[in-house]
Amino acid sequence: MKLDEIQLKQELKPLIHGDSTVDASVDEPDTNIKEEELCKKASLPAIDTSQLNYYYQCQVCNEIMSSLTTYLNHLASVHTIRHRNNTIKHVELEPDIYNPGFYCQSCEKAYANMDKYWYHLKFTHYMVLKSTASQALTVNKGRQPVPQDPDFYCRVCNIKHADKEAYNQHLGTVHNIYLRSRRDLTIMPEWDSPNNYCRACRYSYAGKYNYRLHCRRVHNMKAPVKVDKSSLPDLQDPNNYCKVCDFTYKTKKLYLFHCSRLHHIKPTIKASDSTPDPKDPNNHCSLCDKTYLHIASYRKHLITVHKMTHLSSRSQRNMIPDVDDQNGYCRACEKTYSSVHYYKVHVATFHAASNDPQQQADQVPDVNDPNFHCRSCQKTFLDQNRYRSHLRGAHKMRLKSMRSLNDDPNLLPDPLDPSFYCRVCKTTLKTIKLFRRHCRHTHQMTLDPIPLPNPNAEIDVNSPECYCAKCDIYIKRISNFRRHLRVKHQLKIDRKRGRP
Repeated sequence: MKLDEIQLKQELKPLIHGDSTVDASVDEPDTNIKEEELCKKASLPAIDTSQLNYYYQCQVCNEIMSSLTTYLNHLASVHTIRHRNNTIKHVELEPDIYNPGFYCQSCEKAYANMDKYWYHLKFTHYMVLKSTASQALTVNKGRQPVPQDPDFYCRVCNIKHADKEAYNQHLGTVHNIYLRSRRDLTIMPEWDSPNNYCRACRYSYAGKYNYRLHCRRVHNMKAPVKVDKSSLPDLQDPNNYCKVCDFTYKTKKLYLFHCSRLHHIKPTIKASDSTPDPKDPNNHCSLCDKTYLHIASYRKHLITVHKMTHLSSRSQRNMIPDVDDQNGYCRACEKTYSSVHYYKVHVATFHAASNDPQQQADQVPDVNDPNFHCRSCQKTFLDQNRYRSHLRGAHKMRLKSMRSLNDDPNLLPDPLDPSFYCRVCKTTLKTIKLFRRHCRHTHQMTLDPIPLPNPNAEIDVNSPECYCAKCDIYIKRISNFRRHLRVKHQLKIDRKRGRP
């Protein structure tokens, strides 16, 4: 289709500019055009476009026509332009521009929406449409939707619905069209219908579960109560089969939920003399027949459901782990580490004080030690955060926050400190960027720009070493150097030549 349109435009292009005609007679363009105009005026009557929704117009002589056949005959007879578009199968048929299904009867093709359909009419059928596709939808407002449409399509709103129920609801709420219900109110469906057929609604359902769900929600029916206990479902059924509802569930959890919700049967715990194994490797509770993914969830279940309070983490705090455990298992925390190295780091950090209680009583660590050295454990830490974490975990010390240690609320750190030391928090930052960020976010300080080492120096924009004289720094890449000049010093740099 696009190839034919391009060929047609190429044939019409020289005619519009008046450079040449279709024939080889280049020397007589004016005479041919005048003859064409006389032929047109004599052959085609004037057409009033005010009464038309669309029309055809020749791009060469601006002649207006009412049908595609007239338009193509005009191009062939007057301008010697032949129509080569094979998309249109029935040229004699005029498409309905307001077709609700967006179906072109000339091309025997349907489109998804009005925009695509009108795009086809413009560029394939050469139509001149007097309105847009969005305005054309207002024409359908005078129409009424078809209640029995097989595709559930509302031609007024240009909306296709998923099913019959949604379509009927749309007709009632939007168009005030309420269809008569097919439901027979004089009869009720059978709860144990063998074919899952609702005789009131005259509809068959795929499964018994959906059928009975329909009976409960639509017809307000309840399952018949059977007093006979032998007819109740078996909670210990290995196949998760409910013999009352004649339905098999995929998992034990869904089956027990069904029995509890529908049949009011709750699972009971076995005799209290039998207790589950808290050290089960699969985290499986034999009494409840449940398997947990993590040991923490399993232990929580044992504590809350089976009242095994001796498994509480509080009772494990005073337990001393085995430092030489080759499996990397901490019996105090009940955790297994990937290597012995990480296990020893864990013991040294959180359980070091428990190994020697006498030493802990004699030497209490100094919280404000400047070297972050724990004299009780004889260990030095890299920074204050790790040291304080060690005091909290290993020595069970309750430490105050760093802000609360500051007696003077007006005391603020020095943003120009060369060592990047915060005298309020008593900590040292690694870089000036981290130190200034700490001042802004932690202490809510408004900082001035960093003063330049050489504020009066002149910067060589074309420096081969990418040296900034004002900042007294060397920058590795020339792109970063130019960005630095633009952002930091507000210099207008030509990105290609590097000149201000």
